[in-house]
Amino acid sequence: MLQFLYHDLILLENQIPWFVLELLFSLTSDSFETKSLLQLALVFFDNIFSSEKSPIQLNLFANQEIQHILDLIRSSLVLPLGQQQGQEETVGSPSILDAKFRRGTLEMPSILVQETIEPAFRNLISYEQCYPNCSPRITSYAILLDNLINNEEEMEELGKSGILINWLNPHDTTPFFKMLYHDTFVKEFYYWKLCWEVNEYQQKFWPKWRAFYTHNFFAKPWAIVSQIAAAILLVLTFLQTIYSMK
Repeated sequence: MLQFLYHDLILLENQIPWFVLELLFSLTSDSFETKSLLQLALVFFDNIFSSEKSPIQLNLFANQEIQHILDLIRSSLVLPLGQQQGQEETVGSPSILDAKFRRGTLEMPSILVQETIEPAFRNLISYEQCYPNCSPRITSYAILLDNLINNEEEMEELGKSGILINWLNPHDTTPFFKMLYHDTFVKEFYYWKLCWEVNEYQQKFWPKWRAFYTHNFFAKPWAIVSQIAAAILLVLTFLQTIYSMK
């Protein structure tokens, strides 16, 4: 029943204006209720995208005009990020959208892939496409995931690194990420700087050589042992040559 509630409450066509929800809440809530509708809603939808409980920072919503529940969910992902165009800069609590590339490593918060993630993403992207002057933050994130996931092997690698926590069948999940943002219009891609940094780093000699060597010679335990043995043999041969010369 809970999954059905999640699904119905985030459908774009089911949205009720937030001020109506607040009015109904004020008329029906118990007198001893200490939490606001905003707090209760954020707690209820806290585990749609992540299995980790994050602290709720109500100050982020102080000057935010909430349209409806779907807008609240989007704001909970977007508001913790900086507003600087073309890059993500965390200024509040963690968000799945906070992807960075630092010192040769792509850093992304973990995202939980479960039954509710597909309707959540599709309705959030539809909302960004329909609402005037709404920045395509979620749509940009969907494009980023599509570029990272091309097959089941890459999804498995993201799972090993902790970026994807997949509770679904990998065979069914991979096509889902490929179809998320089709037929959408993206005026500004918010991860262009991140992608540019990754591509520039990938073109350098040392990262390409290290990736090739790791993939071909350190992919299996026996290969690691053989490489260590070869290195030791090389060092001993060098020392023996120096000793013979002396």
